[in-house]
Amino acid sequence: MHEVDNDKINAETRPEMGYETRDINTKTIWQSIFWFNVFLTVCVIISYGVWIYLVPKARQKPEQGALMAERQLKPKDPYPLLQSNVTTRTDIRDLRIEEDKRMRNLELVDPAKGIVKIPVADAMKLFVERGMPSSGDEGAAPSTTTAPN
Repeated sequence: MHEVDNDKINAETRPEMGYETRDINTKTIWQSIFWFNVFLTVCVIISYGVWIYLVPKARQKPEQGALMAERQLKPKDPYPLLQSNVTTRTDIRDLRIEEDKRMRNLELVDPAKGIVKIPVADAMKLFVERGMPSSGDEGAAPSTTTAPN
């Protein structure tokens, strides 16, 4: 059997001093660095070869690539026209102006029934003044008379 020389191990590790005096294995570290660089170089060479192979093929038929891109981007006729950034901003601005007009102005909905649209602020003031309408008498002001006892 192989016997372990504890005196030699204790002499190298110096447990009484709290640290080891053995050095790291530099040969293993340098071998790891070497093989990592070999791997990295092989990867770069393979990537470059794939790039050299594929780039000329992509440049051979640019019209085919453009047709494929057009087919993928456009739906079939009649397809919607895309807006530019300027027209989008002006359309949104116009929409907001129209919404603001509708929210702030009175509008006659049904003259025969007397239905009108009023601004939200005015509707809130009327609600505070008149209170919650009863279920049977919608829109009318609540009665101020008291019931007899």
